[in-house]
Amino acid sequence: MTPLIALGPDRYLLALFRGTLQTIRTDTGEHRIVEYLPVADVGTVLHPRSLGAQLHGGAIQGFGHALTQNIVYEPRYGKLLSRRFHHNKPPTILDIPLEMGWEALNIPETSNPVGAKGVGEVAGLAGSAAVLCAIQNAIGSRAVLRTPVTPNRILDAIAAETATPARLTTYA
Repeated sequence: MTPLIALGPDRYLLALFRGTLQTIRTDTGEHRIVEYLPVADVGTVLHPRSLGAQLHGGAIQGFGHALTQNIVYEPRYGKLLSRRFHHNKPPTILDIPLEMGWEALNIPETSNPVGAKGVGEVAGLAGSAAVLCAIQNAIGSRAVLRTPVTPNRILDAIAAETATPARLTTYA
């Protein structure tokens, strides 16, 4: 029987709290986000359904940045070199957790008459950060230094606690 490492729920603050439950197979490096729960401080919630969609959509985009997208820039001029989907795979329905909920603190902001705050880009940033931190905590290592976090990188991190980051490769 293959041992599984499960982590959860941990919380990370980037204007949102995130709870992430991550499962990692230590023999293959394959990982799966099992459960994801964002708790957002967005002031007064004006449209709950739109807030939930924003939190989930941003989180899924963040999962892609952390787990599947290999974004490479040309070092001299900053030109994007990984423009194709085979280098920069966006997340699909197969990459998201089966259970995704959301909560809001619903504490009105006092600096405006409506009491609302923005949620925009924070959802994606916190989504990728929560997943990366969950993987780091699950494997008990600080050696995963590059994204995307592939099964090979997880296996390398489990095998060697200290790893030097490899050079980024460019695809022409």
